[in-house]
Amino acid sequence: MTVPRAARPGHTLCWAVFQTVLASHAGALVATRDGGITGIMFTSHHKTGTNLGLELESCFAGDLETTRDLALLAKRCKESRTLSDLNWDGVIPPDCDRVVHFVRTPREVVRSAYLYHRQQPPVEPWLAFPAEQILGEAVPNNPFLAGETYNQYLVRLPITVGVYAEMKFQFEDNFHKMEASYNASQDDPRVRTVCLEDAWADFEGMVKGVAVHLTLPYSTGVQSCTQRHDPSKHTFGTHTTQHTLSHAEVAQLRNTIARLDEDWFDGRFGKSPVSSQCGSKVDFRRNKRDEWLDLLG
Repeated sequence: MTVPRAARPGHTLCWAVFQTVLASHAGALVATRDGGITGIMFTSHHKTGTNLGLELESCFAGDLETTRDLALLAKRCKESRTLSDLNWDGVIPPDCDRVVHFVRTPREVVRSAYLYHRQQPPVEPWLAFPAEQILGEAVPNNPFLAGETYNQYLVRLPITVGVYAEMKFQFEDNFHKMEASYNASQDDPRVRTVCLEDAWADFEGMVKGVAVHLTLPYSTGVQSCTQRHDPSKHTFGTHTTQHTLSHAEVAQLRNTIARLDEDWFDGRFGKSPVSSQCGSKVDFRRNKRDEWLDLLG
């Protein structure tokens, strides 16, 4: 049995989390603005990118005191968000002059999701839903236990089997959405595609590039506002996986993901054009600093 995507509780609850995060930034929105200002939107396909994008969007939209002057230069082109904005399809909404699209190396999305989803106790409500309801069907020769949740299933399974389950879940949804939106928008001058890996390699350089794309100044206020969200210095609440795996196990996990990708997914994760753009930056980040791998999923 395969659970239709729209019926999966993970999607509904991810939307609830997305709405909660967005609401925290909505209080300072300007009700009316004069025409001629830049309509901006940040979008992503994974929790870390979504959280970071909304924080940076808030800075550039002039929501905070330190960047209030930008309210005369920029506004959100979509102040009322939908689930489609979270799983962006590459179509630019009306009134959007500039879009910042956060993507991430697909195999790193799997690594992140697997570590995050197996944390105990479960860090999001949908992880406590029955595994069958989330996955539809069990990994062959690894049946669900009676009443077993998705979180419990991932924790109980050997790493290789659990990673395969997570890859299958990601492949059917996030992977296709991210790849399709990347292909649809990569040549559109209104869109700046940003590898999430850049946020660790050179956060300030990444933000400066975003400011240029948005045709907005990289002012002292913007610097102050955005630096508070540098992921190499700050975490995103529960989206951490500290001590879930040792350094050796993290290396094993990456090797496992690569092998499963080749054996069962025809290497699609590794062959994705997103991997071509962002994959080398993962290598750079590992060489520069590896400790954060125990801290972030």
